[in-house]
Amino acid sequence: MPSAFAYSRYTGIDRETKGLDIFVDPSQIARALAVLAEAGYHTTLPFPHWLGKACLGAHCIDLVFSSGNSNSRVDDEWFAHAKESDVLGMQLSPCPPEEMITEVHHGVPAEQREWLALP
Repeated sequence: MPSAFAYSRYTGIDRETKGLDIFVDPSQIARALAVLAEAGYHTTLPFPHWLGKACLGAHCIDLVFSSGNSNSRVDDEWFAHAKESDVLGMQLSPCPPEEMITEVHHGVPAEQREWLALP
């Protein structure tokens, strides 16, 4: 998971966020969206080649399963160097810095890069 949580993990800079990015194996995107829809989230697949969304009120989850230009699909290698961290009381593996850089440099539109802004 990149965004504010991973950013905080690697920089020590905390920032408020209304969103959460979760990396999902492409074969699991339909299942992930269905589970979130059953939980009451409004789900969409605005960019069927790389991104699904699930929103509940002002809070949204981006389900990333590829880079924006489809050159780098999420797979086990994305997590090879991830270090487990406490995120919202759960042990999760934030996206490694290398993959955060890859995500940005391989087609993430500017409006999706808000997590890069320094406070």
